[in-house]
Amino acid sequence: MIMGTYTYCSPDGMKDLWCNIHSSCYTNKNSKYGFEFINQCLACKAAPEWEIPLPNVTYRSLDVEIRDVIGTESMLLTDQEFNSTTYFRFVHSDGYLKQLPRNICKFNIVLIDVSYNLFEEIGNISCLQTLDTLKMNENRITFVSNKTFAEMPKLSKSTCKNPEPLRGINSENLFYNTSLQHLMVCDVQDGCPKVGQCKCVRTFQPITDSLIIDCSNQSCNDLPDVVPDTRHKIVLFMEGNQIRSVNSKYYFKDVKILNLSRNPIQSIEESIQNFSNDAEIIITDHLLDSLPRQVQLLDPNVFRFGQNGIPCNCDNRWIGEWRKIKKARYPLFCSNFENVLIEDFIIHSTECDSRQDTLLILYSLIPLTIFIVLIWKLRHLRYDVKVLKNQFLPIDKKIQRSWQTDIYISFDEDNDDVRRFVLRRRELNTYIACRDSWPGSTDEQNIVMNLQRCKYCLIIQSSGMYDLDKTKSCTNRMEYRLAWDMFTDKKLCKVLVINFDKSKTETFQALKTKALYRLGMGFKIYDRKRSLNEKLLEVFNEPLVTNVKHIRQRKRRISAYLWQQSKYKTRPLKMTNNKVMYQNEVD
Repeated sequence: MIMGTYTYCSPDGMKDLWCNIHSSCYTNKNSKYGFEFINQCLACKAAPEWEIPLPNVTYRSLDVEIRDVIGTESMLLTDQEFNSTTYFRFVHSDGYLKQLPRNICKFNIVLIDVSYNLFEEIGNISCLQTLDTLKMNENRITFVSNKTFAEMPKLSKSTCKNPEPLRGINSENLFYNTSLQHLMVCDVQDGCPKVGQCKCVRTFQPITDSLIIDCSNQSCNDLPDVVPDTRHKIVLFMEGNQIRSVNSKYYFKDVKILNLSRNPIQSIEESIQNFSNDAEIIITDHLLDSLPRQVQLLDPNVFRFGQNGIPCNCDNRWIGEWRKIKKARYPLFCSNFENVLIEDFIIHSTECDSRQDTLLILYSLIPLTIFIVLIWKLRHLRYDVKVLKNQFLPIDKKIQRSWQTDIYISFDEDNDDVRRFVLRRRELNTYIACRDSWPGSTDEQNIVMNLQRCKYCLIIQSSGMYDLDKTKSCTNRMEYRLAWDMFTDKKLCKVLVINFDKSKTETFQALKTKALYRLGMGFKIYDRKRSLNEKLLEVFNEPLVTNVKHIRQRKRRISAYLWQQSKYKTRPLKMTNNKVMYQNEVD
């Protein structure tokens, strides 16, 4: 249908529009963008049917009656008859209305102009099915609900007030003027992040598909811990605060821009790697001395360091190598050299090469040192292993049946104090060489024969006991060696070493003695914290049952041996108080 220079069109199937047949939308220039683009163009440039002088269509104005002084109660009035083909316009500018008239839904209103009133919100106007143009310039509107313009298929024009560059511009004009589209933002009140007293403002910018969180100049000392859930990229403005450390946040992967300019940044956590390579991190005015190694996982062009640099030294040399390899475009200067990029510093850092060579040599020595220490430890602990093994292995029962005495005592017989100490011990059945050795046998024979008949061995060490210039030192040394060998061969149950007088006997069998001490088979007489009797009972905890038969048999053997010696007229060795004492005679 054609009316004058206008032809009917409805690009979306809902709005009844009239398009000028001479419209620029039909030019060849726009045709290359396709039919959909032309329809969008026509939708914005077409005139509604109430502006076309169509037959049987009436266009009238409405009056308003304000019923209170605060502008919340009002009614629309007309003194003329009207029907479904009558269209109205409601214009009331420079007033004090706060709400639209109560009966506004009764009329086919196509234009509303309530500019320069006191509206704070629009309210639900979805009943205005025929509304084409809505003008509310210079009001106090701070909130528009998602349902405000729902079910209003004819609405095609609305004007902006803020921001300033968009004031008075029809929203459809923004479709063509892309230079203004970035200024279209939506204030979002829900979920605004807050960091202590640091308050943030949250807006949404459709053209860039970005959620903008602005916490600038709020004395913040950290990034927000929580940001609203969103499918959009995050733009976070934090400039002009007191942030000293960039701490890890879960939303780093969704950040498109992080502006930390004019903050005294001194450190960055390793979680910086969670940013994407498409991010832009602005940290001009920083106080950094280095960067975390994890930044090597990012493109260096993510960062904008500005004129502030970092120290160019051997520790930071890797930063220059990273930036050089990945072809950084934005500069990072040396703070300790004027107008020198850190990439250029690595070319002249020959002293770092010599330092690295030195460190390489030192690092190569570490495994060798560890190996030597390990060998030294194993050498010293090999006796501990033997002692531990013997504590868990059982002793052959045939060897156990050969035991006739509880303890073999090895000590310095020339030391009067030790001898008196030993001879007073009556707790267990013992073998003492100066008292119990067989006459006529050599020291070696007595040591071997009697150690084999004892369950335990007690070694009482005293000063000078193992000195080579002493008569009995060879005997004492032999007793220690044989006792150790029999103990490790599971022929002796246990060995206990006692230090009698703080003697310095470490030079003889020192490693073996230390192993016994470490594993609880050593005792110091002068240690007042524990009793010797308690230690003896602890180590020699299972004495042999006293066997009277063995005692009688031993006496018979000694008597028979003495009778045999007298029979061959053996010369007595010593005469004391008219009593003949043979060598090694038992009391």
